[in-house]
Amino acid sequence: MEFPNLDFLPIKCDECSKLFCKDHYEYSRHACPFAGRKDCCLPVCPLCSQPVSCPRDFPPDVAVSEHIDRDCQSDPALAKRKIYVNKCSVKNCKQRELVPVECPKCHKNFCFKHRHSADHECSQSSPNSTSALSLSKFSCNLFGFKTRKRETSDNDLRSMNGMDEREALEEAIRRSIADSVQSSTSK
Repeated sequence: MEFPNLDFLPIKCDECSKLFCKDHYEYSRHACPFAGRKDCCLPVCPLCSQPVSCPRDFPPDVAVSEHIDRDCQSDPALAKRKIYVNKCSVKNCKQRELVPVECPKCHKNFCFKHRHSADHECSQSSPNSTSALSLSKFSCNLFGFKTRKRETSDNDLRSMNGMDEREALEEAIRRSIADSVQSSTSK
């Protein structure tokens, strides 16, 4: 079955050592008797340059990908594996974070979406533990701000009667600015 046709680039079969044209050099096209010996490939990992074994009918790119995820000892593969190890403890949440976010009450790790005790149904939290007042006191203590107690006078209460929320907020801001100006001039 060797073809004596003149061809610009005759190709020699590496198994049976016969010459073929460009259309018939493949093992299956010229029915090479030794075709089964070299008809498999052993993929090589692009990161560590190690051969990756895989069954004949298994896709080599999947085998290389699994090797990189589990067995590869190259620096990029190890770095990729170790970055996102902080998995969220909420059921069905697959999010992993770069830094650990631990709940101070139940001491479990969570993603940024579930980091608050109300978001992950913390077993140790009480309903009033995440109120705005307790959070503001915590942040003031954390940053060293002194909180001063201000007694609400009868005039303040009378002046707030009949106001809606927006007007009361404007009035509170105006009084706060006046108090801060007054305290800065007295120093």
